[in-house]
Amino acid sequence: MTFQQFVDDASCPADEKPSNWDGFFTAVSPTQDHPAHNISWNDAALFCNWLSRKEGRTPCYQRTGKKEKDVYDEKKEHDAWQQVPEGTGYRLPTEAEWEYACRAGTTTDFSSGGDAELLRNYATFQVSRAAPCGTKLPNGWGLFDTHANVNEWCDDTDDTIGSPDGEQGSRRAYRGGSWDDSAMYCRSANSRTCARSLRFGILGFRLCLSPPNK
Repeated sequence: MTFQQFVDDASCPADEKPSNWDGFFTAVSPTQDHPAHNISWNDAALFCNWLSRKEGRTPCYQRTGKKEKDVYDEKKEHDAWQQVPEGTGYRLPTEAEWEYACRAGTTTDFSSGGDAELLRNYATFQVSRAAPCGTKLPNGWGLFDTHANVNEWCDDTDDTIGSPDGEQGSRRAYRGGSWDDSAMYCRSANSRTCARSLRFGILGFRLCLSPPNK
């Protein structure tokens, strides 16, 4: 199932879909084989719930009934979300899970070692647009594109990261580097945060299936 199928699903209620989504940037991802991007953390959580329901699984995210201020525009508010403890469906990885999977048992800057030029065999970075998914070499555990192509949202919030910016929970972590980044930002350990409402041509996501805290 693709993100575009989710957006186009007529059976999915409008309030369970991204609002005012502009679509993918064709200059970044010109084909369906390229990575999904221009997706906020909120959008990714909605996709997780949609796919979970499609497969008869219990969704992992729900609205709290509260609002959070937008980090960049205090006049805007967004629904606050929380994980469902008994959820058995899809979710975004924690930073620890993401890094564990990216490293694939390694301790070097990249899962391929410490050489940034060698990394080009495994990752799409410092180029003008994304590459089709899975066209570079996988890491030692068979995972593709963990180092770059598009950054990937994680579940961690301000209170778990310790970020002083914005309202608690209004920022989320993202990992992996992107097609537009230098090798420094593609390191396994590199971590950044931004407003969870942000949509950009370098932001996508990767799913987990295992239930949280189990």
